[in-house]
Amino acid sequence: MTPGCDPILPRSERTHQRWFNTSCFIRPSGRGDQGNSGRIHYFGPGSNTWDLTLTKGIKLGGSREVQLRGEFYNLFNHPTWQSVNNVARFDPAGNQINDAFGTVMPDGSPRIVQLALRFVF
Repeated sequence: MTPGCDPILPRSERTHQRWFNTSCFIRPSGRGDQGNSGRIHYFGPGSNTWDLTLTKGIKLGGSREVQLRGEFYNLFNHPTWQSVNNVARFDPAGNQINDAFGTVMPDGSPRIVQLALRFVF
């Protein structure tokens, strides 16, 4: 890692194409070199997923009943992010060649709705 360079970007500078400062990372000096980086280089994008289940039972008389059920996964259809690409690859000249390095990778979990109607007798 470049001495004196902080890879953690302020929240206002983070984008999905640049989640942390990739210019702070350089190729190790030689084979077997452990480098000088610390343990935490960035914080992930976090998660915000709301799941909801609604159930209603309607008695029809005796032991008969109709049950209505709705299940909503990712109710507000908020985008969820899988992780951040943190694989730095270098060419022999020491140039970073991974174009996706430092980008957020989408999970692609859309809203899922499941409805059920059940008759109990």
